[in-house]
Amino acid sequence: MSRLTTALENDFNALCFLRDELALQFNLLEADLKVRWSELETKFERLREKVGRAEVAAGQSRKETEAAARLLVDSLRSGYSEIKRALGV
Repeated sequence: MSRLTTALENDFNALCFLRDELALQFNLLEADLKVRWSELETKFERLREKVGRAEVAAGQSRKETEAAARLLVDSLRSGYSEIKRALGV
């Protein structure tokens, strides 16, 4: 496994932890945050698929998959932080 794939998996695991923490607070979210949460859940599922693909992809395809996954990680991290701030968590 490449160092980038390992880093991507570490980021994915950290996002899983943050996602689980926020899911516990989900019932307290206001309507606008629930919409944002739904958008992030869609992105999270796409990231889960890309992490799986990155593990089996080869060559240029692997680099493209990892780059796309990295963009999703950054977007999810930002979105989850936004929700966390709104919750005061």
